[in-house]
Order: sequence, then C-alpha cells, then structure tokens
Amino acid sequence: FTSFRDGIVFVSAGDLGNLFKHGVDRVERGKIFAIDLHTLQGLGMEDPKELPLVNFPEGRRFQPHGLYYSNQSNNLYAVSHPYQGEGSFVEIFKVRTDPSLALEHVDSIRPTGSMNGVINDVVEGPSASEIFVSKWLWYSKPLGGDHGSRTFEEKLNEVKESLGKMLIPADVLLRCSRRASNTTSTSTSTWECVEATAMKAKMYNGLAISTDRTKLFAVDTAGKLVRIFRIIGSDDERGSLLSWQGDIRVPHSLDNIDYEDASGDLIAGSIPVGWKAFRMK
Repeated sequence: FTSFRDGIVFVSAGDLGNLFKHGVDRVERGKIFAIDLHTLQGLGMEDPKELPLVNFPEGRRFQPHGLYYSNQSNNLYAVSHPYQGEGSFVEIFKVRTDPSLALEHVDSIRPTGSMNGVINDVVEGPSASEIFVSKWLWYSKPLGGDHGSRTFEEKLNEVKESLGKMLIPADVLLRCSRRASNTTSTSTSTWECVEATAMKAKMYNGLAISTDRTKLFAVDTAGKLVRIFRIIGSDDERGSLLSWQGDIRVPHSLDNIDYEDASGDLIAGSIPVGWKAFRMK
C-alpha cells in the first residue's frame, strides 16, 4: 500500500501467490484500490474502490506488486509482473481526482530487460526523473509458475537462489533515470537503469524514502535488517549517488516499510516465521 492524501491509501491486488505458483492462467487481471481510512471507525467499513486505469497499454497484463505515491509529482508508481515474456515493469500513473479518482497511465519502465518477476518495490528519488527499485531475485521466474513445467536450468536457478540467500548477498538496488547513459538495460521510453550501489543484500524488499528525499531505507528480508543510504545529488549523467550509512538490525524478517513524515519513524510489516511466508513457492 501507499498513502495518498486526506486519509486515503492505495492498495495493490496482483494475486501474486497464485501468479508466482501457476503463472497468469489462474489469476485475474490485477487491480489498484483506494481505501478511505476515515470509514474504518468501529465496525463500519465501506468497500474499497477499484480505480480505473486510463490509457493503460493495450494487450499488456497488469499484476501490481510494490506501490509508491509521490506528493511531489502526483505520480503513482506500481511494480507489475505481466508474465508475458517481456519482463517486469514499473508502471507510472498520474492520479486524477476530477470528476472522481482515476489513474492515468503516462509511462513504463522495464528495469531488468526480459527478466520476469525479479523486482519488488519502488520509490521516487529527489525528483520525478529518477526512481529507486529493489531487486529481490537474481534469476527470472518461469512464465508457467514455480509449480508448472520447468526446465532443468529454471529448477537449478531456484536451488542456487535459495542457497545463495543463506550464504552470499547478491541482490541489488537499481536506479532508473532519464539522465543515465552507457548502460545495457532496456527501457520502454527514455528511462535507463543501473545498479545504484555496490552494497548487495540477501533479499532487497520494501523501500522507503525520507520526506526531504535525502535518505533511502531498504529492507533486506533474509538478512533481517534495514539498510540506510544517504542520497547524494549529482549534476552529471549518473544521477544521484547512494552512500551507505549503516544498518538497523531487527529481530524478524521485514517486508514492506513506510516512512512517517510527522515523526520520522519507520513503520514495517514483519514476517515472524519466514518459511511460512514463502510457501507460495
């Protein structure tokens, strides 16, 4: 989820458990809902409102994962796994409020080329021309799902991934920018993506950014920590740089994370028993 304004939050529904298990054959097209938290008093609760997607690319599936809304740009960013052989995308929408809430699609970013299901969360950087994306897998997930027919290479990749997360940090953070150049990454418009830092993790997951856009917080779910980076502005084509400031060790594995503007606190959802959470595989 991500906070919008006036007590309204946006929530993604991508049916990811079934998607990762079986591919797109057993899932419905994903949706984004708006929930008014003012209606959650007592036992009364209005139904979430499904938001229409205006001008979304024809023929492309939408299976949303991580979300981020920017008050600065009025952009809603959604990680999506269409499972159509083109890899995963960050879809960018403008939030329209007149005459009612709707999401107008304005751009797409393909941070990892044709790799499927490997990105997780997204936040906007110091400006709307730059985003940070977490990569939680290093191999492309099979289009038919983890429980479908897989090649020997796909099965071997899953074993290597599981062992690697216990032994060697290999997951990366990506920075996607309109200013970047000299990269082999694929983009659908002017966006290009590179590794944002040499600091790797066992499983980068939820992301959060401070109100002043000077600090980036990245969850390492398998490492049971939150990594803190200082965002250093740059005037050249490389875009912003990340300087590692330290780690916050936590007793449980974390998933999503949010930065509270008023207090500066981090709010995170925990996964007390990790193996149960990943039985979706």
